[in-house]
Amino acid sequence: MRRLFLSILLVLVITDCSARFHKRRHTVNFANNAGVFGVETRLGFELGRYKSSVWMPDILVRYGVTDFLEVSCYTQILYEQSDADRFGFSVVQPSTKFVLNKQRGFVPRFAITYYMTLPKASTKDFKTDNNFFAPALCASAEQDITKKLSFEYAAGIAWDPSDLSRLYFTSLNAEYDIKNITLFNNVYFSQSNISEFRYDLGLNQSLTQNIQLELLAGVGVVKNTPSFFCTIGIFFSANTKRRVNRT
Repeated sequence: MRRLFLSILLVLVITDCSARFHKRRHTVNFANNAGVFGVETRLGFELGRYKSSVWMPDILVRYGVTDFLEVSCYTQILYEQSDADRFGFSVVQPSTKFVLNKQRGFVPRFAITYYMTLPKASTKDFKTDNNFFAPALCASAEQDITKKLSFEYAAGIAWDPSDLSRLYFTSLNAEYDIKNITLFNNVYFSQSNISEFRYDLGLNQSLTQNIQLELLAGVGVVKNTPSFFCTIGIFFSANTKRRVNRT
């Protein structure tokens, strides 16, 4: 269960805390602007040293209540190959993100994201004897260095829903824009009773104003992490606020 929880936390940190609340990805519809509704879905594969997993798919639904407040919900349909194959919903996790300020000069834009893993929301293959409400808290910052280059930083604490043991994590993300493509990389580290250290590279392609495609591949650096993982994702967004023409 700990191995699964670490993988889920990695996906959330990379997609929600560090790389998604800014406006650099060529259309502000993909930032958490007021009235913007977004759906992100990914198919992923993770090759472990002792087992492999396939995400089929994971889904993140998000809505910008204001320019500084976003609510979202994450779920994952997982097929895991091991001694006993497992399939079903592995997690349901609502979250709330508060953006604290706008970037001013070299002062980054800061945000706080609060997650809550719901007990008994997973299907029977992923249930454990103990299932608790398990929170997670992530502080993140985004800084535009130039018009094309930005960095995002994140750090936080999470509780494992199976036993409420604490886990600490941090990540660094860098992005560079080339026309309508964003190249990015993520470095992720976590520490509990086991350590995680991963590195990945990817690209994000704007297909239209409201659709984006993302490809990502990476490796685990230490023995507790998967030897290889990759995802392909597609993101949709729509502005639910109607523009009023004034004459």
